[in-house]
Formats: sequence, structure tokens, C-alpha cells
Amino acid sequence: MNKHCTNKGFTLVEMLVASAIVAAIVSMVYGSYFAASQSARVHKARLTCSNSVHNALQKMAGEIRCAYALASAESNDSSKPDAQFAGDENKETKYACAFFNGNSGSQSGEVLRFVTAKAVGGRSGRQDGLFAVAYRFDETGGTIWVNRERFTDRTDDGPDPGKWLLLVAGVTEVELKYYDGLQWFDQWDFNQQKKLPVAVRIDITAQYETSRAYRSSTIAYVYCSTEQKTPQTL
Repeated sequence: MNKHCTNKGFTLVEMLVASAIVAAIVSMVYGSYFAASQSARVHKARLTCSNSVHNALQKMAGEIRCAYALASAESNDSSKPDAQFAGDENKETKYACAFFNGNSGSQSGEVLRFVTAKAVGGRSGRQDGLFAVAYRFDETGGTIWVNRERFTDRTDDGPDPGKWLLLVAGVTEVELKYYDGLQWFDQWDFNQQKKLPVAVRIDITAQYETSRAYRSSTIAYVYCSTEQKTPQTL
């Protein structure tokens, strides 16, 4: 009597095909997950970088807008409009507290130093009064530092080395340009110009990935400037 075997199994070929199909599906799912995860990580890094740069730009622009140059009582007639900021054309104004020096290529790293009527920082977020503010770019460390001090006669000589605070990190380049009402300059020296700039353009480039860069800029119009011309876009 012949017996027929009813047990059926998988052949080696069938198992290899099934394994290949499962591996392909897992590979596609993992690839999609990895791509989405990588994209999310890059987006998060860019967002963090952009927030840091925008925050630094806002603080710098807020303080530059309130740049201040107070004329001494010996200068022009204080009854004239803007007499405390601009002298008579035939008479040199003597300033009691005025320095606005900017140079992005300074070897010391100090890119800008000036007097402002508003300091953006501290626990309150804003402090009113006269402050001597300085910004320094550390190219080696990729950081921008800020120094804010209550203005006195001594702050004209330079910022206190012990009061530098980190403003933003991951920076690869800082560029400032100054508008006098007619054209843009790479540097500004108050002693030579005898006035504040009309506006200051701030460009900050930061790196948020190994080779990815983020660049942002803003223009700060100086309220106390005697000129009221709108600068042309670079």
C-alpha cells in the first residue's frame, strides 16, 4: 500500500526570495526614516542658528539706533534744532561724550565702539541711560562678545576687559558698513567725521553644520544722526 506524504515545506529558493523581499522592505523603510531624521536635524540646527543670529542682530541694531553724541555747553546755541548733535557750519562742535568708531577689519577684534542711550541686555532686557558699548569678534573662537558699561569719562579710553559677555557663537564672519547720507563706508571714525552715521548695516554669517552657512543682515538707522536720507540697498 502506497503512502502519500501530505507535509509541505519551503524550498531553499523560496526562503531566499522571501528573505530578499523582507530585506528590501526594511531597507526602504529605514532609508525613509533616516532621510527624514537627517532632514529634521539639519532644519533644527538651522533654526537654532537663525534664532541666535537674529537675536544678536536685534540687540546690536537696538543699541546702534540709540547711538548718542552729546555736545558740550561751550559749543553752539542750544536753542537751535539738533544743536546738541550737529554744530554750526562755521563753528566746530565740542562734544562732551562722543565716540563712534567702527572697523570690521580691526586686528584687536573690536569691530565697533560707541555711546548709546539704550543698552539691550541684563535681566530687564533694556536699560536706559548713557552706556559705552563695544562689540568684539573673536575669529578663532567664532564668537561675538559685547561690553556694556555705564558711561563715564573713563570709558572713552576703552572697555573694561572683565565685562565682556558672549553675544552669539558659531560666527564665521562679521561685516559692518556705515552710511553718511551719500555713500557707504567700511570704517567710521567719529573724530574724523565729526558726526554719527545715518545708518549702520550689520552682516553676520554663522555656521550651523560642517559646511552649511547661514547669513543674515539688518540696517539700523541712527535716530540722533543729523542726516535723514534713506540709504540705498547695497
